[in-house]
Amino acid sequence: MRKQWQYVLVIGTIAGFVLGVFLWIMERNTGEKVYTLLLNVDFIPFLRNRTSIILEWFFHLMIAWMITWFYLKLSQRKMYLALLVGFVAGLTYLPLTIIAVQSTPAVNDGMAILYWFIGHGTFGISLYYLERFFR
Repeated sequence: MRKQWQYVLVIGTIAGFVLGVFLWIMERNTGEKVYTLLLNVDFIPFLRNRTSIILEWFFHLMIAWMITWFYLKLSQRKMYLALLVGFVAGLTYLPLTIIAVQSTPAVNDGMAILYWFIGHGTFGISLYYLERFFR
């Protein structure tokens, strides 16, 4: 059990950083607010205007750890399942853009949606290859 949580923390952290860095690069190079959306927690009332980049990254990594745990629990750790996990995580685009208080991409911003799904697909692929590497 202990070793499983170590895998979750290591794999989830690395895959979460891959996603975060990808979206940071996309936002920096294109101006699409996808990295801002990824780390956005302003819709949580008690956190509004009280967050730091470290706290935002911690919340992002907590979600990455939960997704990683779910993925590692699947009996068959196949590439298509990793991509499916990434795709399902990517579906958060719509609700997150709707509930965001600060400026994030529009609900119908095609390029932001594309970057978001590519990033989350990359997250899923990272899960697959990191799990294989650490196995």
